[in-house]
Amino acid sequence: MKEIELEIGFTTPAFLGNASQNSQWRTPPFKALLRQWWRVVKAKDAGYDHKKLLIAENELFGTAADGGKSTSSALRLKLSNWAIGKLTDVAQGERVKHPEVKDNKGQLVPIGSNLYLGYGPVTTKGLKDGNRAIAPADETAKLWLGFPDQFYQEIKETIQLIAWFGTLGSRSRNGWGSLSVKSPKGVELKPLTAEALSPYCRDLPSSLALDWAHAVGKDANGPLVWKTGAKATWQEIMKELAETKIAFRTNFKFSGGGSHSETQKRHIISYPVTKHGLNGLGNSARLANQIRFKIEKTATDEYQAVIFHIPCAAPDNDFLEKLSPQNQKSFKNHEKTVWPEIHTIIGKKAARLK
Repeated sequence: MKEIELEIGFTTPAFLGNASQNSQWRTPPFKALLRQWWRVVKAKDAGYDHKKLLIAENELFGTAADGGKSTSSALRLKLSNWAIGKLTDVAQGERVKHPEVKDNKGQLVPIGSNLYLGYGPVTTKGLKDGNRAIAPADETAKLWLGFPDQFYQEIKETIQLIAWFGTLGSRSRNGWGSLSVKSPKGVELKPLTAEALSPYCRDLPSSLALDWAHAVGKDANGPLVWKTGAKATWQEIMKELAETKIAFRTNFKFSGGGSHSETQKRHIISYPVTKHGLNGLGNSARLANQIRFKIEKTATDEYQAVIFHIPCAAPDNDFLEKLSPQNQKSFKNHEKTVWPEIHTIIGKKAARLK
């Protein structure tokens, strides 16, 4: 068995819900995160064939089969503690302007940046129903991984991707639960550069041909990854990220309201959209935002954000198949144009990775 021990912490509050919906250090979210980034490591080796990738995935992570044979995982995980999070409050955050948030008189109302990016766990009165979060910096744990020697290289690369991009818990795509991974023995963690990231990237058109996350996107200018400037606190970075997300979402205006008979550009970013459903989908279908945020601590103890795009197509099952043939074609066409527009907007807010 090969063994690796990681020292794990967070740079932003983490909402790792347990059975009582309170944040708690638990191994299942970490195993899910390892699986997620392992797929990015191994997808190219499998020729981006999800069936071949699944065979390799089951060898490492095991499988639970309803009718067939279940196999145990070759990967063992252990946390140094399973403590409940100690953070009892998260403020709404610094106010940001949102052109679509108005009061009952039709006047624009600034919204808290933490509330905007953490809606759900974060409410206008703080954490939902008095729940807790895992506090950034103050709470850490050691995560032990054990696995057969044959998996060492792919596990090492997976840990590297998690160190660059890993987030956990509710609203983690918006930067909550941003992981801090201390360099473990036997694994040298590299700084994030375009060259170091290159093996895990794929061009945007090819990425959009598959409906599962398998690579970091790239275009003619390199990886679709940006970094913000440094700030003294994570709260200041959260405000900057809120402004960035508001900018690229509201750049695409809806024509009319209610349920739409034709796909519009805004629908490509994520779904559902409040008051702007699509005929055939209603509000039950789900499409996650592909633009993700992570907040990291710099060498000078400041904070900055990594903004990155993991592109993939909308799934046929439970999504595109429910749209009319004309709307399916419209959706596919918009996918090709919306993301480059968003990349341009992000580029005005943050610097492209070099």
